[in-house]
Amino acid sequence: MKLSGLHIFKDYNQASSNQRRVLIKLAEPFIDSLQHIDTNFNETIVISDYGSAEGYNSVAFFNQTLPRFREFSQKPIMIIHNDLPENNWNTTFKTLEDSDSYVKIPNVYFSGLGRTFIQQIFPNNYVHIGISSLAFHFLPQSFSVFDHICPSSTNDLILKQQIAEVAHSHFINILTQRYKELVDLGRLLIIIPTETVGMLYPAVPIQIVNENMYAKGVINEEEKGKITIPTYGKSDEEIQRALEEVKHLYRIIENKKVDDDWKLTEENKEEFLESLKLLAIKHLETCLKRVVKRDEEEVKLIIEEYRKEIEVIVENTPFTRFPTFHLIILEKIPF
Repeated sequence: MKLSGLHIFKDYNQASSNQRRVLIKLAEPFIDSLQHIDTNFNETIVISDYGSAEGYNSVAFFNQTLPRFREFSQKPIMIIHNDLPENNWNTTFKTLEDSDSYVKIPNVYFSGLGRTFIQQIFPNNYVHIGISSLAFHFLPQSFSVFDHICPSSTNDLILKQQIAEVAHSHFINILTQRYKELVDLGRLLIIIPTETVGMLYPAVPIQIVNENMYAKGVINEEEKGKITIPTYGKSDEEIQRALEEVKHLYRIIENKKVDDDWKLTEENKEEFLESLKLLAIKHLETCLKRVVKRDEEEVKLIIEEYRKEIEVIVENTPFTRFPTFHLIILEKIPF
C-alpha cells in the first residue's frame, strides 16, 4: 500500500510506534503483577498509567494484556491515565471510547488525571500497579546545551555532571512519590532509556536539523542552546545508585536492559520515515514556540523552515543503530 505522507497517521501519538514497541516489553511483568495483586487483594485493582500522553499506546498495551488476565480473574479494574494538564485530553478520551479500546472488556473502567507526577497525585496506599514507559526520564527543568539536542549527551563534562545530579534527584523523588501512592506489596513497572537516549529516533534528525538551522542563521546561538529534548538517559551505574538509595522502600523484582529489536526493512521503511518526520516536527514545534521569543508570524516561518529541513534530513539519514532501555520492576516494602 502506498503511504500518503504524514496523513497516514491521525496524530503524533499514533506515529510513536517505537514507544509502543518498547511499552509491550512490560506485558509479561504486567500480567505477572496482576496475578500477584489478584492473589493478595480482594478489592478493585487500581492501575496508574503515568505519562499516558493521548492514550493510543496505552490502549494497544491494555488491549493485549487484559484479556489474558480475564482468563483467570473477573476482578474489577480501574485504570487511571495520567499526564500533564496541557495534554490533549480530548484526543485521549476519544481514543479510550473507540470501539477498539480495552473498555469493551467486562468490568474494566477508566479515568484521566491531568497533574504532573513529580508530586504525589493519589492518596496514600491507593494504587496497586503503576506503569510508566518512557516518561520518568524527562527532566524537571530545562538546560541550555549547545552541542547536543539531548542534555545527557553533551560533551560539556561540568554541565553533564550538573544535569546528572538533577536527573538523579528527580528520579529519586518520582520513586518516593510513587511509594506513597502504592499499596503495600504494590508494584511499579518502569521503562526508561539508557545513555543511548541521544539515539532515540526523533533526536537524531532534530540534532542535525538544529545544527543546519543555526548554520543558516534561522536561529541564533541562544535559541539553539535552548532547543532541547529535556531527557536524561541513565547508565547502569546510575540505575544502581538510584536503586540502592531506595532499597528500604522497594524490593527489586527485576532490573535488566532490553533492546528495541525491531528491524528496519524495505517493507516498513516508508512508514517508519513518515512517523519519524511527524515525531520530529511535533517535538520541534512545541520547543520552538516555547524558546523563540519573536512575533507570531516569524515563529510560524521558522517552524516551516524546520519542517522543510526535516523532510530532507529524515529521507537522507541512515538509521542503523537503535537505543536500549532499562526495564525495572519494583515492589513496595511495607513499613
